[in-house]
Amino acid sequence: MKLSDGASQRIKEKLDLLKTRKGHKRLTSDILFPSKQREIDRGFANQYADELDRKIKELEPLIRSLRSHIDYIGDPDKFVAAYLLIGKSYTSLKAVSLLLRQGYSFQIVELTRSSMESLHLAALFFEDGQGELLKKWFEGEIIGNRKAREGMNTADSAETGGGSAIAARHRRADSVATRRMQTGWVGDA
Repeated sequence: MKLSDGASQRIKEKLDLLKTRKGHKRLTSDILFPSKQREIDRGFANQYADELDRKIKELEPLIRSLRSHIDYIGDPDKFVAAYLLIGKSYTSLKAVSLLLRQGYSFQIVELTRSSMESLHLAALFFEDGQGELLKKWFEGEIIGNRKAREGMNTADSAETGGGSAIAARHRRADSVATRRMQTGWVGDA
């Protein structure tokens, strides 16, 4: 089940309700409609949270595998960096699951974006020729997400012969996120 399944239909239904004032009539005829709808929305949110929990579980072997390559957590190498960054994403995604179950959709956006940026940076550090950036990161310099994406796109472009699969995935993800917010599938509690 994908969030985008049926999104255009849900948007159309909500627009039709606005045009015909059926929503107003529905609200005045059923005063509990908002709370009933909130429960329906939470049911959908719980389904997505369950799916997210399953996906999060898939990260655990990766984190354990990275940990096996680390002698000392303070060593400035790509395995330590990836371990720290992927671990940050892992815990943020667990928090997203909890927030999702409670209906705090706005707060989820910040955590999800931060998680994606951490994963981009972790992947960048595994690309050839990124030792200098890795060193700067361990010295406390902030490596902007733009730089991480550019580095990833350059590496990806070399692999795909010029096209950027990562950029295409970002455009698709942005499109899906926009549709999700437009449909209002989970309201804030």
